[in-house]
Amino acid sequence: MLWIVCCIFNTVFWSFIINVSIKRIERALAEFYHPLRNAHPKEYVKQSRAVKFIRKHTGLSDYDNIHWAYSVLHYLQIILVLGTPVVLSSGFFTTVKEAANIYLVFWLTVTLAFSFFAEGFAFVQAIRCRKIKKTDPKYAKCEVHRWKDF
Repeated sequence: MLWIVCCIFNTVFWSFIINVSIKRIERALAEFYHPLRNAHPKEYVKQSRAVKFIRKHTGLSDYDNIHWAYSVLHYLQIILVLGTPVVLSSGFFTTVKEAANIYLVFWLTVTLAFSFFAEGFAFVQAIRCRKIKKTDPKYAKCEVHRWKDF
């Protein structure tokens, strides 16, 4: 019983960490939102209802188009939160130890996928921002902040 509470607490904690990571990436690239959107308009999509709900309740902007990668990151957050009860309910059909192992594999898969995808996305966007900074004198003084330190 205690491990179920620990798993649920772990999911809530990592959902919060995922949200903080998304906020940091958005803040680090905030000065370049419009030039990035203008340079790559097909990559910006309308927010789905689920993503809009999450963004509204976690303090993120929900009124404009977002990059498709943010949607993927939010869906990984949804998978983590909604998948945890499903994975933990597998304990009814298996032993408690096997259910804990299934949860651990599930949690590692989702968090590693989020980490690699978020880092890759932020890195690519930072490179694009540097190109915009070099080519457009209007954005020459704008800075791309390190998203881990922001």
